[in-house]
Formats: sequence, C-alpha cells, structure tokens
Amino acid sequence: MKFVVKSALIAAALAVLASCTSAPRYRSSTVDVHPSDIDGRQVVREASRFLGAPYRNGGTSAKGLDCSGLVVAVYQKFGIAIPRTSHEQAKFGVKVDRSGLEPGDLVFFRTSGTTKISHVGIYSGDGEFIHASNRTRRVQYDRLDNRYFKKRYATARRIL
Repeated sequence: MKFVVKSALIAAALAVLASCTSAPRYRSSTVDVHPSDIDGRQVVREASRFLGAPYRNGGTSAKGLDCSGLVVAVYQKFGIAIPRTSHEQAKFGVKVDRSGLEPGDLVFFRTSGTTKISHVGIYSGDGEFIHASNRTRRVQYDRLDNRYFKKRYATARRIL
C-alpha cells in the first residue's frame, strides 16, 4: 500500500512539474502581423471604435469594458496579446518618457490612492488619450494635462 501511495505522489509531482514550462505567459494570436508592421495611428483608430462604449469592470468587448480591457481588445485586433490588468500592462513593452509619447503608447496612472498602477489609456497624440473612464462610465478621450490625470500620471509603455 505504501508503494502505491508513494507512486501516486511521485506521479502527481511529475505532472505538476511537467505543466511548468518556460514558455512566455503572453503570446501573440495566430494573426500573421508583426508589431513593426503596425502604426500607432492604426491602434488609435481601433481604440476610437470603442468611443461611447459602456464601462464594465472586467469587460473586454464593445458591450462593456474597463480600462485594461480596452487595451487588451484593441491590441488583440492586431494579434498582440497584452496582460489583462493595468498593473501588469505597466510592466509590458518598453518604457517611454512622457515627452516622447507617440500614438498607440500606453499611459498609466495611479488613481486608487496608492502607489500601485490602477488605470491605463492609449495615447492618441496631441496630449490626449482614449480610456474607459469609470467616472463617466464610458470610453472617451481625456487630456494628459487634465488636473486629475496630470497629478496621477505614473509612466508610459510602448508596445509597437
């Protein structure tokens, strides 16, 4: 009986170890598009298709989405898988200075009163970004120099 239990434990341990791989956590979908083929303005056009869509916590479609869900939905259209939360998205891609922002870059904010990233938008150019606002409960444009967002701006990342 001891041998059977021991064998079962070893088999279970091997199964767990076999499921751990070094494969990347986020992968592009099967769409044959390379990030270098995508222009940031294309990303902004795709994001603007969601303007007016309702805010829904955890949502990732035009029926309703949250800030990070908007980013996921937009970049997914181009075959690029993005982490699901704004906190994780802020670690993805390449860091960009605020002065070097280009359309399609992700802009991050600390809106929850802590040091943790809690909000994200897609920079559209000319000091504006598109985001799913939980204040107005819809996807809209806002300005980075808006008093609220200027005070809470944290960082930016380039995906393309």
